[in-house]
Amino acid sequence: MNLNPFTAIYNKLIGRRKAYRACFMGEDGKLSQEGELIMNDLMRFCRSTKSTAHMSLNGTICPYATHLTEGRREVLIRIQSMLGLSDLDLRELAQQMAGHSDNQ
Repeated sequence: MNLNPFTAIYNKLIGRRKAYRACFMGEDGKLSQEGELIMNDLMRFCRSTKSTAHMSLNGTICPYATHLTEGRREVLIRIQSMLGLSDLDLRELAQQMAGHSDNQ
């Protein structure tokens, strides 16, 4: 069976969202106790409420450390978005991705 690009991407996103939710959420659709513990830890580690800019000892911004912390925050944002995406959000995302060659 050969699915059109939109359907294939949409199905992939549905499965991915289901996996993220299974890891972090309970059957009630809310963060499980373990999921909440992990998310709180990630929010601290990924500097979700702080600037990702790091000052070096000489008082200038260190681009390497800044890029590292920004990468951490990007992962946290990915997890948070996958947990909160609705079916409509996934459809819109799949439509956008169907028009691009990189569907990761």
